[in-house]
Amino acid sequence: MIILNKERDYIAEGMYQICYKHPENKDVCIKISKPNAIIQRVEKELKYYKQLNRRRGLKHKDLFYAKYLNTVATNLGPGFSFDFIIDEVSGEVSNTLEYYLLHPDPELSIEILQKEYENLIDTLITHKVMAVDLWARNICCQLMNDGTVNLIIIDGLGHRDFFPLVDWFSYFTKKKLYRRMRKNHMSTLKDQLIYLLAKKEENS
Repeated sequence: MIILNKERDYIAEGMYQICYKHPENKDVCIKISKPNAIIQRVEKELKYYKQLNRRRGLKHKDLFYAKYLNTVATNLGPGFSFDFIIDEVSGEVSNTLEYYLLHPDPELSIEILQKEYENLIDTLITHKVMAVDLWARNICCQLMNDGTVNLIIIDGLGHRDFFPLVDWFSYFTKKKLYRRMRKNHMSTLKDQLIYLLAKKEENS
């Protein structure tokens, strides 16, 4: 059993899961479901990640999403192990795209990030990988030693289609992905920033 310390190992949390650093492996993080998590949702997400693990052509070192590794027992309940996204330049956990969009003096301009965001979308379409939630909070910006930045999706992959055409044909992947992006103000990073600022003001 892996013993997680809530103060020492805590990273961040979303609506349904809390993310912790693996206490013995710096390259792994562990997601623990919250009590309000919908079990069917978690199971569908894991099923999709396992399906991606079996895809040919998706090599681990070239992945554009945090890979699911395995399910482990922890003192906080069942945990789902994923790649832990770390900046090469510092060895520290990579900040999210949301962090850079909202930071008053970011090291990465929105123009640079927009280009990488477009590359990420093209990659999703090429490999027929569906993202239901491309919000900036679900994407890490991994800073590399050569000065480049990799956008890595850390949550929000999958779909609920009974006939998974999006898994078979890039045309349907693109069509559904763009439709969701337009509907949820995710088409460009400027759209996302406007939405984030509006929500921030609303909650202040």
